[in-house]
Amino acid sequence: MKKYILRSMVRAILDQPKVPKRYQSAMNADILKRLSDAVPRRQNKKRTPEERFWRRVLQQDSCWLWRGRSLTISTAPGVISNTRRWAIEHFAGGVLPAGTSPRPICGHDKCVNPEHQTLKRKGPSRLTEEQVAAIRSDTRPYPQIAKEHGICRSYVSQIRTGKRCIPQSPAGLAFKLLTPVAPAPEV
Repeated sequence: MKKYILRSMVRAILDQPKVPKRYQSAMNADILKRLSDAVPRRQNKKRTPEERFWRRVLQQDSCWLWRGRSLTISTAPGVISNTRRWAIEHFAGGVLPAGTSPRPICGHDKCVNPEHQTLKRKGPSRLTEEQVAAIRSDTRPYPQIAKEHGICRSYVSQIRTGKRCIPQSPAGLAFKLLTPVAPAPEV
């Protein structure tokens, strides 16, 4: 709070008449409420998620470089989304399958242009579909299979028993913009 507000609060509390202690806290609360209601509140400008997105994007050649601290954007109160995923869903109309994350193919780590994104499988698994099929059909002991593929024994067990399914990721999925997008003018 500003100093002049604090001074006026102290003066208001000191100038009040002598009352029993049990009533003082109620009077102080009333004074604080009146003082806080008198202070004008700053109204935050309401910006749409698209306006907040474009304020943090630097267009360089065909790339949209994200200038934010992290690759997240708040799309609603309490809702935080990955900027690449949000850009694909908002500007290209794409729906990303669960278990995948968009990654840029243009070479810029901070690029959020939907046309430059491809889907990569989330998680530590680097097994291909052929390797998973080979693990399922292999009859050797789990430790030998795990050593051959460079994974742990429990992972082999989960694949063979069907507890762990490797998601089918659409290879080479490309996203196209629905309409040419121009950034909103900064206000």
